[in-house]
Amino acid sequence: MSKKIIKQLLPFIVGMVMSIFIYCCTIREYGFSVLGLCLFLFSVGVLSCYIYFNEKFNRALDFIIKKRYIISLIVFIICVAFKVHGSSIGIYNDFLPSKIDNSSNYVLFGKEKGIRSDEYQIMTPYNFSQHYNNYKVESKLISLNGQNMIIGFNSAVKDVTVLGKPLVWGYILLGNEYGLSWYWCLKTILILLFSFEVLNILTQNKKISLLGALLITLGPSTQWWFAPHMPDVILWFSVLLTLIYYLVTSEKKWLKNVLTIIIPFVLLEYVVALFPSFQVGLGYFMVAIFLAIMYRDKNAFYKKKENIIRFIIIGILALGLVGYFLANNLDALKSLNGTIYPGSRMELGGNRLFKNLFTDLGTPFLGYTDKVLYGNQCEDSTYIHFGLFFLLLSPIIISVLKKKKDRNYVVGLTMIGILSIYAYFMLFGFPPLISKLTLFKYMNRMDIIWGYIAVIFTVWGISFIDKYRDLIDKKYYYLSIISFLLMNYSLISEPLKNFMPINFYYIEICIFGIILYSIYKKELKEIGYILLIGFLIFSSISINPINTGISPITNHPSTKFIQNKIKDDPNALWAGYNNFSYSSYLISIGAKTANAMNFYPDYKKWSIIDPNNEFENEWNRYTYLLFNITKEENNIFNVQPDTTLMFLDNETVEKLGIKYILVTSEIDLDFFNDSNYKYEKIYEDKGVRIYEQKNLKKQNGNLNQTKKMKNR
Repeated sequence: MSKKIIKQLLPFIVGMVMSIFIYCCTIREYGFSVLGLCLFLFSVGVLSCYIYFNEKFNRALDFIIKKRYIISLIVFIICVAFKVHGSSIGIYNDFLPSKIDNSSNYVLFGKEKGIRSDEYQIMTPYNFSQHYNNYKVESKLISLNGQNMIIGFNSAVKDVTVLGKPLVWGYILLGNEYGLSWYWCLKTILILLFSFEVLNILTQNKKISLLGALLITLGPSTQWWFAPHMPDVILWFSVLLTLIYYLVTSEKKWLKNVLTIIIPFVLLEYVVALFPSFQVGLGYFMVAIFLAIMYRDKNAFYKKKENIIRFIIIGILALGLVGYFLANNLDALKSLNGTIYPGSRMELGGNRLFKNLFTDLGTPFLGYTDKVLYGNQCEDSTYIHFGLFFLLLSPIIISVLKKKKDRNYVVGLTMIGILSIYAYFMLFGFPPLISKLTLFKYMNRMDIIWGYIAVIFTVWGISFIDKYRDLIDKKYYYLSIISFLLMNYSLISEPLKNFMPINFYYIEICIFGIILYSIYKKELKEIGYILLIGFLIFSSISINPINTGISPITNHPSTKFIQNKIKDDPNALWAGYNNFSYSSYLISIGAKTANAMNFYPDYKKWSIIDPNNEFENEWNRYTYLLFNITKEENNIFNVQPDTTLMFLDNETVEKLGIKYILVTSEIDLDFFNDSNYKYEKIYEDKGVRIYEQKNLKKQNGNLNQTKKMKNR
């Protein structure tokens, strides 16, 4: 009967998807045509497979879930072998347009995103630079004083802490090209695998857990922020919760012994992720949800008394590792914590709107246009979730679970409580004292944390419906759907209307309604899941490109020239002129760079530029450095909290030791020549010039001394 109903609905669903596809193709400026086609083919293909090959489809899905680790390993090896990654380093082809070869083979799918500067201007160059620094903890390639590279985006280092950082092993073992692929592929696979494990622990439903793992891994917020920090915290949160759960529930002693050794390193990695705006919020959630699971599964937990000893061992090992980390990195941590930004930042909450509790209706379209919605794509992105809908449904959920004596109600109440506290902080805020005592003062990314937990709550809610749908009051459920859709409709604001045609949002709200209706109807639930995955793919497929290799960094004539210069003059200092991408490019190919991005101040450099600390407020921060030359006095000011613009005179440039300067072809440094200093052009290609600063006084003095020696 269910198959018959589904077959009758198939033409309607295909027609709806086709209509969306045709409509999208007519709006060419948003670039939907190709991706719309992909979504259409995906929807028709998967639905057809499900309907006409239902049993085989389910068997294949069961096989994938059962063999997920072996399949993941095979996929990982293949992707790394072909050097596949999602980095936006293709941006460098725009700054360095004269290439050795055609880099069209570099891009497999999609387009790099300029807004992801944290990735292609900092994290990836940091890791690339470590190849030339022999993976030492301290690097003088990016700081005169020496930059701690563990603090610097957890870069690849040869240190005991690297044992807990498998994401960067590829750089140390295989070099930059394979290392970049290793990072992206392993991170994606591990987030998918361990999100599945966490959700399976919570829902005890493998297929729905797989759906949830996709919602997290391919979630727009995860993809927009994929590198560097935020998804790292999600990953290690998931790994830590999973390993601790299996430590106390597994009957296999060998596994428990292995986990006892591994968990301290995972805990260390969670700590050294150094993203407190996410760590604190997820830390509270992890403790609360684990205690709830302990209550739910107390029979499995309390029978294993030896777990107490194991936790003591884990605690001792973890304290030892954290102590080692602090002892060797305390100065760098103090410098970071003592910065004006972000060290003195104080979050009190109360600065979010009701709309931040929902999937923003503009989120699915952020990757298709360069238009600005509220701020930028990363800040504007949200997860795809129905958190508010399941909060509306929560009275029925808790009531049914209590009647059935299902201890999962404690898990539900815990998530509801955490979401409520976090929502209160977002909308109304805490007094300064409470914010400090609770460490909420760090949580300036609360909307993303809320969205992530809302995804978990959504998946848990879907698993509840799948198990107890016959006990849910239909009228209440349908009323909740209508209320949820009306709330979404009320959120169509002027910024949204200016961002995309309003019809897009109507279609989106209708899709939400169809998904929520379908998952309630037993015979339609799989269609609801597939439609949700299709909507997710549409929302995330255009965010990060799929590339192979690192030719945008390596395959330029300027790269060969600079690296040859480095061999001839290894101690020379380089600078990128008024373009931070040039500075990032320089460190990524092994040049000692004066204006690389620093996580904390390079005091040696600033003591030369600003000996009296007149500009400390401007430079004592985590900041990008834009370098310019001036004929006037030195001047420093902030373009924004994390961007510092400095104008230095010729004498200061020499005092710093800057010898070579990389500029765009439009800039001519001859303008800054004077009686004492000369900028000599030593390289020019279509996109770039390289100048060498020369001290004319020294040159003349050396010439005079040579003449005197000859006369003698």
